[in-house]
Amino acid sequence: MAAGASLLCAQSKSLPEVRVSAHPYTLPPPVIRAQTSLVTLDVVVRQSDGALVTNLGRADFQVLDNAQPRPLAAFSVVASPTEAELAPNTSAAPAAVPKATAAPPPPLPRPVVLYFDDVNTDGGDLANARIAAGRFIQEGMLPGDHIAIFTASAVQTQDFTTDQARLQAAIAAIRTHPRASPSVIPCPRITAYQAFLITIQHEPDALQAAVDEAQHCSGGPPVDSFNGRTLSQLGLSAVANQEAVLAQAESTWAQAQGVSFDTLHSMRSVVDYLAKQPGNRMLLIASGGFLSGGSILAQQQDDVVEAALHAGIVINGLDAKGLYSDGPGRPISELVMVDSLPLSTFTFEETSKMSMRQAQSAAVVKMAQSTGGLYFENNNDLTLGFKRVGMVPGVRYQLAFDPGAGDGKYHKLKITIAPAAKPGKLLIQYRPGYFAGLPTTDAPTLSDRIGAAMRGDDVLSAAPAAVAALAAAGQVSVTVTVDANRLNFTENQGRRRQDLFFVAGLFDAGNHWVTGKMGEMDLAITPATYEKMLAQGLAAKLTLDARPGDYHLRVVTAEASTGRLTAITQAVRIP
Repeated sequence: MAAGASLLCAQSKSLPEVRVSAHPYTLPPPVIRAQTSLVTLDVVVRQSDGALVTNLGRADFQVLDNAQPRPLAAFSVVASPTEAELAPNTSAAPAAVPKATAAPPPPLPRPVVLYFDDVNTDGGDLANARIAAGRFIQEGMLPGDHIAIFTASAVQTQDFTTDQARLQAAIAAIRTHPRASPSVIPCPRITAYQAFLITIQHEPDALQAAVDEAQHCSGGPPVDSFNGRTLSQLGLSAVANQEAVLAQAESTWAQAQGVSFDTLHSMRSVVDYLAKQPGNRMLLIASGGFLSGGSILAQQQDDVVEAALHAGIVINGLDAKGLYSDGPGRPISELVMVDSLPLSTFTFEETSKMSMRQAQSAAVVKMAQSTGGLYFENNNDLTLGFKRVGMVPGVRYQLAFDPGAGDGKYHKLKITIAPAAKPGKLLIQYRPGYFAGLPTTDAPTLSDRIGAAMRGDDVLSAAPAAVAALAAAGQVSVTVTVDANRLNFTENQGRRRQDLFFVAGLFDAGNHWVTGKMGEMDLAITPATYEKMLAQGLAAKLTLDARPGDYHLRVVTAEASTGRLTAITQAVRIP
């Protein structure tokens, strides 16, 4: 799915009183007003050699929420005695599992999803992960395992099965499907990580490295894209060159953020699907890494973790790059557009390689730590990696506490174990924090109502909008036409104001969410423009990318000032 969407207005785009924006849309979970406010934690405690610690009780744990102790509202021990724990020290005795007071139930099936990030992993690394996964299917698949194959691109999938031949065929067919280029333009080269540092972190060294390279790009000085004249011909200072670099960085980060948004949304969809399966659920993510910085992506990661915790899903991660070492200079596959890199550019690129790799793996590391899973990295033996992370921990501790009134901010968590309970150095795996949502009122928000309308199938016609859909190869274009005569404008300082929201989403034949886009049109129009709108109307266009197949398209239009909605469902076939 593309990172953005085109949103068109029927009148001239140059009018400043009409502002448009668009971004990917994720179908939110149903809002249950009576839901509990408890924060749940899955905790796995290991000794320094990797062996599980299995004899802890409620009183042995202390939870700190932003450095403030929280009393536990719930505590339980979840044991999976049928699962073997693969400890690094094979000579150590196996960890004991707490004895049950009654006869144990029959072993539960183990649904396992192997998730391949074919969007953010290069071809060579993905090929190594495929080979290792094939060996895991052949040698590490346990009796009763039901395994499914999913990919970030959704191009290759295999539903739950015990048939090894079908699983091997699905794995062999996986190929890389990149959705972002290394740099929007060849020179200056601004990677997604450098763009993140410039636009989100406001890192001066990252910006200076790009500005200095821009001044050395081959082909002459920077040229204004509108009239083809150089900066000096336009009488502009070098500051304008910095403005161009900033614009390129923002475009690069917008592309990368969109790809990461889609990847996390795909993972959340897989978690939701896996949650419906009975047994000891496990999600294994093989990824070359993707950037996940910024508040939007951080909240989306927390959403994936919350869903996994509520469903009892353990997420394990495997770094598909293995033991990776960046050589000096740029990759040989990238064309260098300068005779020699400025010193500031070379220094920045060399000193930021390690932090870039850490940032790319941060999201999957967080998911693994938060759900009691493992993250396998810095090792080229990916076959061992699949075996080691392909296990559900034998014992997990489930904790919950009441966070009190939410403040809408991110809270850091820390869990400690009383030294008297288990002396020595321990590895404690748990989620690093959570977003404390603001207290909700009884009245649903407009966002809640839009989500409910997207999830339904009723025809709503309160807002003045009509929908037309045109399917082409790999995508469907949705045009929403609004009758301005029926809009409710408010007036302020001689302008008519209104916010309109347009949401389009695709569901597959099984009514599972596939993809979506949301666009916003912010109107603050003059009387002259208002008259034009009455005559010409408004048109918004959203483009959805999806693989060929039959879908039903759900489109919701919302008028912010009144809350009026239009919701329409159409069947579409993407060739």
